[in-house]
Amino acid sequence: MKENPYQICKRCVMDTSDPDIVFDERGYCNHCEDYITRISQQTYIPGQSEKQWEYIVNRIKEKGKNNPYDCIVGISGGVDSCYTAHLCKEHGLRPLLIHMDNGWNTEISVKNVKTMVEKLGFDYVSYVLDWQEFREIQLELKNYGKK
Repeated sequence: MKENPYQICKRCVMDTSDPDIVFDERGYCNHCEDYITRISQQTYIPGQSEKQWEYIVNRIKEKGKNNPYDCIVGISGGVDSCYTAHLCKEHGLRPLLIHMDNGWNTEISVKNVKTMVEKLGFDYVSYVLDWQEFREIQLELKNYGKK
């Protein structure tokens, strides 16, 4: 079996450490191309997008109606996860906020998580990961496919 030379996508960080990666003649990987195709089909359509969102929220509420929580939100203290938690509150969802503390928290992210938990009134759980074990996992993932 012939091994391909090392190559990195000209658009993202993906490289030949992924055994399933394929590059086109421009040097773009199949993952980027697949993403662009999918995202182009998911554009905002006034009226229709709101109805789809309402349908999803109602399904979540229905499936979780007999449980203390109807969804889980991973919260890091960044804008995306904080806004997601805010949207849950705004739409009447009952999430359990979960934070995986891998030792990379910033002071502002910790403050943001605390603020969101206090202001939104959601239950919150933080799991402190074993730093050495997490480091080994990261290193193994970094080296995946290079051996």
